[in-house]
Amino acid sequence: MPTVTLRDLYAAELHDLMNAEKQIVAELPVMASRATSIRLRRAFEDHLAETKVHVDRLRLLLEQLNEPAKGIPGGAVAALIEDARRRLDDTERGETLDAALIAAAQRIEHYELASYGTTRSYAEALGDYDAARILQQTLDEEGHTDHLLTKLAERGINQAAGDDVLQESTRYRSRLRFVGVKDVPEAREREVHLHNAVGEHLGTLDGFVVDSQSGRPIYYVIDSRGWFAGRRYVVPVGQIDADDGATALRTTLTRAELARYPEFSPSAFTAMDDTDALRYERRLHRVFAPDIKPYDGRPVYENLSVYRTPTWLMTGVWMSDSSGFAVTPPRADSDAGPARPVAPPPPDTGAYERTTSRDPEAATAERRSSPETERMIARGDESDKPREPRIEQYRER
Repeated sequence: MPTVTLRDLYAAELHDLMNAEKQIVAELPVMASRATSIRLRRAFEDHLAETKVHVDRLRLLLEQLNEPAKGIPGGAVAALIEDARRRLDDTERGETLDAALIAAAQRIEHYELASYGTTRSYAEALGDYDAARILQQTLDEEGHTDHLLTKLAERGINQAAGDDVLQESTRYRSRLRFVGVKDVPEAREREVHLHNAVGEHLGTLDGFVVDSQSGRPIYYVIDSRGWFAGRRYVVPVGQIDADDGATALRTTLTRAELARYPEFSPSAFTAMDDTDALRYERRLHRVFAPDIKPYDGRPVYENLSVYRTPTWLMTGVWMSDSSGFAVTPPRADSDAGPARPVAPPPPDTGAYERTTSRDPEAATAERRSSPETERMIARGDESDKPREPRIEQYRER
């Protein structure tokens, strides 16, 4: 039947979208099964459930138009899926395959965003505002998925894929280890509390993350006692000091600033393999020293005020055999600047962000400035993912 009116064009777009969504429902389980990253696999699985709802919505809209469902051979999504299969078949499993999966999924997402935006505009022009609202809801969900895939790529997967160019024999391996407070005699029999300058109680000392070779403490691990979303968080040793008797800790940081600091799970951290531990160490370093590039892949701690070991940690029982501390003080001529809290992440504008239109330098700066991006791979429960901002009223036209 020829397309004569805007209604005909609107119905044709709905049929195209129905055909596309059914193909995506069939392909997403295959993409999820090939993903190495747990987060990426779950993103595909979650989007599969959403896509099935999208099919139901399209079926409802077609029924309202008295349009019988019909199969449309081929189409743009079929070509995108076929191209993705060829690319993925030529890619070895691992982080590089994950990066290729994200690229393939986003090409399909961008087609859907354009199609849903156009179809919604047709519904508005025809005065079918209920249909426009339904299509806008789907458009928001597709934009949310694309935004999530961008974050997964920019905040770990693409970088991890790039790490593979290093030869295994020369790759720096993480030397960090966790020392629990029970292994520190000074704090074993009592709790060491942390307060700030305005009297806020910020938690108790739960342990240290130390360099296993030198014994140098790098981070405090603080048990928030409930106010912090992830319970425990890490603070560089240069940002906390102690009173004269080392019976209490103090900092100039506020609770609002610390709420943006990375979470910590002792069990997840100790269970990491060497590769994950190295990635985690680098991510923490990018949060607290974003302007310092690692030397030959190794995060740099020397002569940075944020990592400068306080005097009280270099003496007495804090340096016992059981704790393993063997601190090397920083040089007196260090030119490191003053410690500074992590800058807050930029506010969410609610706008849909395209991967291809972003400035690489700006994207890197955003990654470095936002501690939320470094929320740990060491979560005790991988399913406890940060909530993504909902994409509202994204308009293609």
